[in-house]
Amino acid sequence: MSLPNNSRPIIVTILIILFCFGAIMSSLATFTLLFPENPLSIVWKVNPKGHEGFRQIGNWSYLILSAVLVACATCALGLLYRRPWGYLLAIGLLIANSIGDFVNVFFIKEYRAAVGFPVAAVLLWLLFRSRKYFSP
Repeated sequence: MSLPNNSRPIIVTILIILFCFGAIMSSLATFTLLFPENPLSIVWKVNPKGHEGFRQIGNWSYLILSAVLVACATCALGLLYRRPWGYLLAIGLLIANSIGDFVNVFFIKEYRAAVGFPVAAVLLWLLFRSRKYFSP
């Protein structure tokens, strides 16, 4: 499997980086939930409500975070290798993230999540404009 040519749109490169970051962070979250007394657990200071939520759902949190890890890593690889399914998965994950932001803002009253709406909208718009890059 060879890497695509260098004409990759910048938005695709940005999304590859973001999805890799998502995979790494979900791995880190899983690790810190499995081993709570380690120096990396300080990352939960950024989102203590999220930490408590994951702790309350118990073992399901590992399954959820593992699904996020697999989805993000798969998406990053699909985008990297210029696969149409990677493009569709990126759209799906950005929409799913927007739905999560909506739930956080309007039901959980976590208003910081409102930042996700315009970010996802811009990313989706730019990704839609780059759809020809993924054509066979």
